[in-house]
This record gives sequence, C-alpha cells and structure tokens, in this order.
Amino acid sequence: MARDYSSKKDRGITPKNDLKGNNIDTYRERGPVYIKEDKDVVYAQMIELFYEDEKNHYFFNCSKSNHVWLVFPIYEKTIMGEKIIDVDETIKVLVKDALAISLTTIDELEKIGLNFIKQPKQLDNKVLKKRN
Repeated sequence: MARDYSSKKDRGITPKNDLKGNNIDTYRERGPVYIKEDKDVVYAQMIELFYEDEKNHYFFNCSKSNHVWLVFPIYEKTIMGEKIIDVDETIKVLVKDALAISLTTIDELEKIGLNFIKQPKQLDNKVLKKRN
C-alpha cells in the first residue's frame, strides 16, 4: 500500500527511500538569525561608519564591516525515524550589505546583539538661531 505524502509536500518535506528501501523524509527549516564575526582577523583600531539613516550615523569601534555577517540558518535535514542524518550550511550576508538592501533594520540587528556606536546627525555644524 502506498503512503500518502500530500500533507508533507505542503510543509516542504520531500519523501524518498534509501538504498535499503527505508522511508526518509527531507525538509528545510529556518533557524533564528544571528550575528557572526570572522575569527582570526586583526582589526585596525579606528571608528568605522557602516550605516546611516536620516537621523543617525552608526559606527563600529574598529574597522570590521567586511567581517561582520548576518547569518540566516536554513537547515536541510534528512531524518530516518528521529535520527538526523545530514544538516546543510547557512546563508551569510555582510551586515552593511543587508542594511543597504533593506534585508534587515538597525533595530533588528541591535535586538540580536550587534554592538555599535550610534551618533545623531548634526545640521552641518550650524547653530540654529531663534527667529524673532
């Protein structure tokens, strides 16, 4: 008797059989987004602007914008019973690029633990005078 996989396909689960005829389900799932910095990199000690919006400038305390990643873990799991057989890699985007293409917001990055310096923009260093 054939198994009914219609509901599994709707959830992104792909049924298949291994060489021994065992049923194996393969599916994708998203994990929580997180920040990752490249290891074994020596950063230049300087303030680096990595993003700005209409109100603020956002800086790193060192030159690391090319080494800080926003990671979107997408796991492809193959399960035989309850045993995980294989887990795929993840998708990474530089934080500065993710902000530039509106993939995330500075508030979301702050919530997941990105450390940065926030400085309000000034109006061309001019002192605004009160009109009479």
